[in-house]
Amino acid sequence: MPRPTFWNRLPFPLIRRQVPTNYYDRPDPSYVAPWARDPVDFPSRSRHPLISRITDWLFILILLVGTQLFFTVVKPPVTYFRIDDPSLMLPEVPEIIPSSLTPVFTIGIPIVVMIFFECLFFFDPWNMYHLCTGYAETTALSLFITSILWIFLGSLRPTFLTKCQPDLSKVVPGKVWYTVAEICTQHLNKDEFHAFPSGHASTAWSGFVFFSLYMSTKVKAWSPAAQFWKVVFFIVVPIAAALWITTTRVIDHHHTALQVTVGSIIGTLGAFAGYTRNFTGLFTWRNHVPARYAYHKPESVSSLELAASQSDDVLVGRHELGRSVGEEQRRQVAADGARVAPGAEMSGVRSNHPHEVANGVV
Repeated sequence: MPRPTFWNRLPFPLIRRQVPTNYYDRPDPSYVAPWARDPVDFPSRSRHPLISRITDWLFILILLVGTQLFFTVVKPPVTYFRIDDPSLMLPEVPEIIPSSLTPVFTIGIPIVVMIFFECLFFFDPWNMYHLCTGYAETTALSLFITSILWIFLGSLRPTFLTKCQPDLSKVVPGKVWYTVAEICTQHLNKDEFHAFPSGHASTAWSGFVFFSLYMSTKVKAWSPAAQFWKVVFFIVVPIAAALWITTTRVIDHHHTALQVTVGSIIGTLGAFAGYTRNFTGLFTWRNHVPARYAYHKPESVSSLELAASQSDDVLVGRHELGRSVGEEQRRQVAADGARVAPGAEMSGVRSNHPHEVANGVV
């Protein structure tokens, strides 16, 4: 698919490497059918692309605004507690990662690295769009679900009684459960009741899991031909960073293990939802392709070009992603495709790669 003139004038990618010509170009027919079968396909991404993109960002904005309202305006439920509960008596300790810097680590760093990587090696305008949209959807979904649980469930932090300073003179013999208004002598912020689930954990795991999915599919870290350092840098390191941020919230007594575990699950599910919605799945060789190319079919693509593109997929599946395809092989593929009637199967081009067979390329 040819790029717009504006994008051709940009100096990206900064490091120009030869990648397969069909890295983004060819629309994958196996991903067109779900949209065609959707009875509520509105706004249609193929017929109303601008409206659909506006709708996506409108709902992202709605989720973020809703999260802010839940966090600042809506009051959490009244929570009952025991004044002799040892799990609420932990001492206050300084934060290992200050709350003011948490968004920088959990949201800012992953997106900056992904954009830099995209501009450095693979720059494509639609891939950049789906990268930003998917990351925004991931963050908005995780925060919104977390804020809903804050409002409907609520929970107390492990340092609650230390900050509450209960007035023991108000203890009633035989009464076990108390509320803040009944016994606390110190004013407590709303944040003290937003312990379940952990917002730090949900944002950390949503950001770094999305980062891991995006980078590992770009460089094909799980490919048999991939180098081990790709697994270390693009899978192990991001997950370790999310795990470290989550663990610090337990160490500095801001959350319990259960609270950070649930937050981590929410963030991970949000990352998978955001990525699979903006890229062509996870369990396919073409999982790096933005969704735009799955539902948008260029009119200029001929049957011969599609045949050559299919052969490129076979070669990409068998070799490392950045390996170029020989001109002699391309001419042979084009000659084979010219002798095949439109819609007929190319008997001379087949693949044993499980991903290609599963996706109907052969």
